[in-house]
Amino acid sequence: MAVGFNQALIYNLKKTYLYKLLFLFLIGVVGIISSCKKEEQITEEFGYHYLLLDSGTVNIYRFDSIAFDDNKESIDTFNYYLKEVYSGYLINQNNEKIQIIERLVSKNDTNNWIQRESAFSELKLKTYERIDQNQRRIKLVFPLKQNAIWNGNAYNDLGKINYLLSPVFDKKVYSGLTFNNVIEVQEANQVNFIETLKEKSAYSKNVGLVYYESTKLSTQSNKTAGYSLKLTLISQSR
Repeated sequence: MAVGFNQALIYNLKKTYLYKLLFLFLIGVVGIISSCKKEEQITEEFGYHYLLLDSGTVNIYRFDSIAFDDNKESIDTFNYYLKEVYSGYLINQNNEKIQIIERLVSKNDTNNWIQRESAFSELKLKTYERIDQNQRRIKLVFPLKQNAIWNGNAYNDLGKINYLLSPVFDKKVYSGLTFNNVIEVQEANQVNFIETLKEKSAYSKNVGLVYYESTKLSTQSNKTAGYSLKLTLISQSR
């Protein structure tokens, strides 16, 4: 009887143990499914709050540039204002929601705005992409991670180029203006004896793009050709 009792006890213990394992396994599966569902949602933790893409948002940037002409050996400066209006959405052939960004320029920041070619942007689960002059670039990847590297030209024919994400800066000053909670994306950084290629975008929390700079210079034969430009946000309204 004792042997039979022990065998029955062992059997019941094993059965209970198996039920516990099954219960823990089911909890784990539910947890995995739950986390997957959370990853599919657009949340602030991903870093989307470094973009402001609401329809009706109007950004005005000051545009400052220097042009170098190696033939004339001259240097010219250009200054004007760029207005970007987030005017609505369209649906493309892939049933994707594309934001329309109307662009206008002016010699001052109040009057006589002249329409220019529109740009477009698309916020996906893991990327923010912008289309300028029919060239799509991956401007940000989510979730935002310090020192993340990605090919910004993955969706165009301009050749591979690695973008690099900076850590978060409490404050940054661009063209004399101070912005809080800023991340920078290095989009090009090549300097040698014959050329200088630099490009950078900066985004501020709950504001979006606040600064952009691009320098493309050829320095062959002791002459300089190309340009350097800066775009700084000076006004935002919704």
